[in-house]
Amino acid sequence: MPSGRPRPSALLLDADGTLWDTRTAMEAAGAAGVRAAWPGVADDVAAGAARRYRSDPTNVFGAFVAGELTFEEMRRTRLREVAAEAGLPWTDDAPSLFESAYGPQFARSLEAFEDTVDLLRWCAGSGVPVRILTNSSQEYTRQKVVATGLAAHLDLDALCSRDCLGVGKPEPSVFVHACERMGSLVSEVLYVGDELAADALGAADAGLMSAWLVREDGDPAGEVRPTAERYARAEARGIPVIGSLREVPGLFGVGESSEDAR
Repeated sequence: MPSGRPRPSALLLDADGTLWDTRTAMEAAGAAGVRAAWPGVADDVAAGAARRYRSDPTNVFGAFVAGELTFEEMRRTRLREVAAEAGLPWTDDAPSLFESAYGPQFARSLEAFEDTVDLLRWCAGSGVPVRILTNSSQEYTRQKVVATGLAAHLDLDALCSRDCLGVGKPEPSVFVHACERMGSLVSEVLYVGDELAADALGAADAGLMSAWLVREDGDPAGEVRPTAERYARAEARGIPVIGSLREVPGLFGVGESSEDAR
């Protein structure tokens, strides 16, 4: 951590792209949803629509994070934009048909990253409080925890989401709220996430210690792309860049989490 800062005593974690592989699951689920809503659609069209739904080029998810749309409105708006771009005829039942296939396929496809359980076990063994802070919805995040098998390692009540305050990261108040829920001082909490602005810089602006997680197989678009400019911004703020959750214990002043460490 930056010199002059105390070692953290609690851990706050992003969820999507940090603990589990949301990108792969969303693309598999999106293709299934498109085929359900538009039977007979070509596989390449379904796959392309799924990629666009996930990447959300018009940032509809941002409107949800800002409190301008409900979760359901956000999903419907994203699907309608995708349908228009792909030339798929819109029908009133398209959203329900899409969701009927999307949800089950997403749950089957979602997997935790291989370093996630190691870190959570290290936290449990070291007595480090841990909580999730995500811009997704509360109930949807609970479902993800269950689908990935992480309910054995995470308290389902230890989740803070966009639903808690009606807005999401990088709004400073959501970081403060999550720290208060843990009973920890903001200055004593380390936040780790895979997006530079919403996670690493947002947490630092709120007074937390933070680290930017850059996975080698991360999403090559948006805030996750590790450009030279973004590396420079992190360095200028004294924010460490890590490539795996196994590096997190080192930020607490101990060795990496591993089988040997447990």
